[in-house]
Amino acid sequence: VTRSLPMTLPENYGLAFYLQGMAPINNLEFKLVDAGGDNVWWYNQRNFEFPVEWSKIGIKKRHISFAWGPTNDRELKSFNRIEIIIASATGGKGFIVLDDLTFQKLEPVGAALPQPIATATTSADENHRVEMAIDGDIANQWRSAPASEAQEVVLDLGSVQEFGGLVIDWDQKDYARSFQVLTCSNHDAWDSVYQVTASKGGRSYIPLKEAEARYIKLRLTASARGQGYGIGNIAVKEIAFSAAPEAVYYEMAKDLPRGMLPKYFYQEQSYWTISGVNNDQREALINEEGMVEVDKSSFSIEPFVTCQYPAIVHGESDNQPKLPAMERQFYTWHDVARQQSLEQDELPIPSVTWNHPEWQMNVRVFSAGEPEQSSLYLTYHLKNISDHDLEGCLHLAIRPFQVNPPWQFLNWPGGVSKIKAIRRQGQEIVVNDAKRVIMVTPCDGFGAATFDQGDITTSLAEGSLPAQESVRDHLGYASAALAYKYELRPGQSKRIDVIVPFYDQFHGELPISAKAIERIHRQVRNFWIDKIQTVEFKLPKLHSLSPGDLSSTHAAMSISPEKLIRTVHSNLAYILINRDGAGIQPGSRSYERSWIRDGSLTSAALLRLGVIDEVRDFLDWYSSFQFANGKVPCVVDLRGPDPVPENDSHGQLIFALRQYYLFSHDRDFL
Repeated sequence: VTRSLPMTLPENYGLAFYLQGMAPINNLEFKLVDAGGDNVWWYNQRNFEFPVEWSKIGIKKRHISFAWGPTNDRELKSFNRIEIIIASATGGKGFIVLDDLTFQKLEPVGAALPQPIATATTSADENHRVEMAIDGDIANQWRSAPASEAQEVVLDLGSVQEFGGLVIDWDQKDYARSFQVLTCSNHDAWDSVYQVTASKGGRSYIPLKEAEARYIKLRLTASARGQGYGIGNIAVKEIAFSAAPEAVYYEMAKDLPRGMLPKYFYQEQSYWTISGVNNDQREALINEEGMVEVDKSSFSIEPFVTCQYPAIVHGESDNQPKLPAMERQFYTWHDVARQQSLEQDELPIPSVTWNHPEWQMNVRVFSAGEPEQSSLYLTYHLKNISDHDLEGCLHLAIRPFQVNPPWQFLNWPGGVSKIKAIRRQGQEIVVNDAKRVIMVTPCDGFGAATFDQGDITTSLAEGSLPAQESVRDHLGYASAALAYKYELRPGQSKRIDVIVPFYDQFHGELPISAKAIERIHRQVRNFWIDKIQTVEFKLPKLHSLSPGDLSSTHAAMSISPEKLIRTVHSNLAYILINRDGAGIQPGSRSYERSWIRDGSLTSAALLRLGVIDEVRDFLDWYSSFQFANGKVPCVVDLRGPDPVPENDSHGQLIFALRQYYLFSHDRDFL
């Protein structure tokens, strides 16, 4: 949709329009184009969920960035027209309706939010005034009158301000089980912007994306003990607090013990590898900590281990006997030494092992099945390597996090992946009313939590599971966990198997035994051995080097021939798994596109490794996207061929065709 609207822009501004529709998730692009049509600024909302009801889409100056064009001055000072575009992410079809486009000049953005002024319905006494809830010291508390059930706390920011949400520290006992957050700009018309119905107290994180108001009201409607409310601190957060789905978790990572959240919430990269079947379009990821992303842009399953250790509790006097008790220890990826491996050091069957002085936990993943009917198999082994009995619980947490980090954003943005609903249904866990987690090994317990009840790991660390087995979350940040109890003598181990179908149905027989899974595992292993061990390598033997020879070149040459061969074999498997159908592509997530440049060079490598059919299929498929005028597209993805010119794409295709002929002598194909 294009509208001509020439405009010179003030120092700060905002645009808005209303939108509703029935459409699948795709990219919503808002573009501002200059008079020549060459320079474009945009606000690109990837994987946008189109609202069924009328919703206001607000766009501020800070949202708009330079997209492309020849200009050297990338600051947007004026534009000639507006374009609103739906760009394919998941594809499909539908419709949207737009209305009421507005432009508003805004005041310059202030340096920081002002200190609010607080008022409350009641205060218990002079030592617990409402001002104490905003002084930044959680030891100083506001407490309401103990007899009143409904209370209100109002914050006045002095003028209309933009902010990103709230962080509320509650009294340990007298917290609000249910409350509302309301905002307004004139103290008359209050809008309800957030509602919590089953809080557990502690610290509440309230993300309010693009909030704008002068007044913020907390309406407290149910106290935990019916004896009023206590608040240690209310912090009004800057816009960045909720600017992206990951933003609130960055804040939580500062408060939670390290290891409770994935590494990228600590701004650290975690390495990962892939699991999938040949010729399929679905793949899983497992990172170096043992967290498994079960499908593209999907949720993850992550292990946590609780151990019970004997402790001594003293009686009230020395004459009383000492009573045995148990101390609980909760372990995350941060608390253990970790080791990663591939089966036979080269097959695409990865494992991650947690090593603790008294126990060892291993997670292995592999994928099996025909293309478009495949499934992911996860096997966990927990072994007692100590000289005494161990007991505790292995938890498998299901959380709205991808393995792919948020800074990987091309095509499939990483980071948070929404879980709007999760429930137990017999021996299955159903996520978002679609994706199934099949418990081959029945669990000993299952619990789910909304975001407002805290991440599931906070319950696990406390030694409990939420009582509810089904939740829906208004933010899409629900989490849950399967519990598997263990009692292991020295040398004993416990095995847990889980299957996640990549597609709607599991194409196999249920129930399935561990023995049957191992039979499937052997079939997968043998397939990949035959698929990647296609040529014989003859390399010179490794000679020992003197200290004076340890230059970078010599160091590279000092890798054993066996390791070099295994590296080649592994990467051949990764190339085949990363393919979507016939399309050769360099990755499964951010680089899930088929470039003719990459495809031609990869094809040359595959041919030298004896892989012929897959190269022919790729060339046959890619050639079908050649334009009517003979132009060869630089890249093809879900949206089809990209019209952006790449002047050597023709030569790259011809190079690949010639390479194929040299190794196949297939004149009929040419």
